[in-house]
Amino acid sequence: MKTKRLSNITPLDAGPANRNADPGLRPETIGKEILESAGYPSEEGGIGIAGERTPRQRRTPASRKKAFLRAYEDSGSETESARLAGIERATHYKWLAADKKYNAAFEAAKPIAAGALQDNAIRLATVGFFEPVIYKGQFQYAPRKRTLCLLVDGTSVFEDELPKGASVSGRRSLAPQTAFERGTGWLTASIDWRGVQNPGIGVPRQFGPVVDGDSLPADPFDPIAPAQSAGVPLLIGATTEEVTSMLGFADPTIYTIGDDDLIVRLSGYCGCSTAVAEQVAATYRAARQGETAARLFAQIASDWRFGYASTVQAERQSAQAPVYVYRLAWQSPVQGGRMGAAHNLCMPLVFGRDKAPGVTGDGTAHHALAAAVQTAWATFARSGDPNHAGLPDWPRYDASDRRTMRLDTECRVERDPGAAERIAQATLPPRA
Repeated sequence: MKTKRLSNITPLDAGPANRNADPGLRPETIGKEILESAGYPSEEGGIGIAGERTPRQRRTPASRKKAFLRAYEDSGSETESARLAGIERATHYKWLAADKKYNAAFEAAKPIAAGALQDNAIRLATVGFFEPVIYKGQFQYAPRKRTLCLLVDGTSVFEDELPKGASVSGRRSLAPQTAFERGTGWLTASIDWRGVQNPGIGVPRQFGPVVDGDSLPADPFDPIAPAQSAGVPLLIGATTEEVTSMLGFADPTIYTIGDDDLIVRLSGYCGCSTAVAEQVAATYRAARQGETAARLFAQIASDWRFGYASTVQAERQSAQAPVYVYRLAWQSPVQGGRMGAAHNLCMPLVFGRDKAPGVTGDGTAHHALAAAVQTAWATFARSGDPNHAGLPDWPRYDASDRRTMRLDTECRVERDPGAAERIAQATLPPRA
């Protein structure tokens, strides 16, 4: 197995062996380079209102105003309209104050925008809800109405899974609480009912596309990758302890989970029976000897929420396009190291190595990894291939050997990492 220690890697190495790097790139511009290479709005063009590519020419204030108004009529959201027009929301307010013609056009658009919001509300009341897609491969159904039963022994279980003869001390009806906003697809914010089983567990608000039969006819990766994505390269992955930052601030007890309550917490969070939770936990224990119960909870919950879905998406897309899979395992020193490789750790590594000391810490231990990751992401955005001289050879992913780049202080490619855990994850219920 080939590995590469990153201590001597310079940011965005543009040496001869780096077949795709641009010697003009620098860390301070990497975020802008990645966004522009991927086609997001910039001063020179990008993605238009309907998703079409715009000419790479400077967009004028007039064109941005027109883009904002078009988006506002379609979404009813000033925030989303500003994003699609490639401006700050404050710019919109400056235009309102200084441009009478624009102000009048905005006032005229308000009834149309209100109709769009009302239409969104009607659709949200009649369609299924989904969780985020984005780069982590998560595209699952969100909360549905269920009744939670509190048992006399202090545990809880949903009524449709209530064991025969169980003694119930109370019931609570749980329903999704939704807000709405429309951008490029239908979006919803919802309360995760799984969090109520174990108070403090669960992310209060979750945003993601919703199947409405119009903007999004179906889950695009079920049962296979969508035909329109044929030939489109994919870079996808997850961190090893995603949920620590998502749950730990609201419920720090996830860091003190012990063997006596691991199964109950897993069963509640993943929505499975205690028998299934025990089987999954046993598989992870056997493969990761020495891990604490709290860390096992974080890893199992993270794979259920992000990791497993990303491998499914990668497997399906690999049948029709180049796919590169990573697993970010670098352990952040933040909070004494208890968060591990938390959700969003990849963001400061890609877009600015010292931009989030609350995630990476304020030291320099992550700088070499950040340089390697930045170059890989920028190279992939340009060419569809993340390989560069600062990393070991990164092969394409396929269902036969599932070669995955482990991103850490020492990076290496692994064949089907966590195979037993991946199989165990398939026994858990999908995110309902």
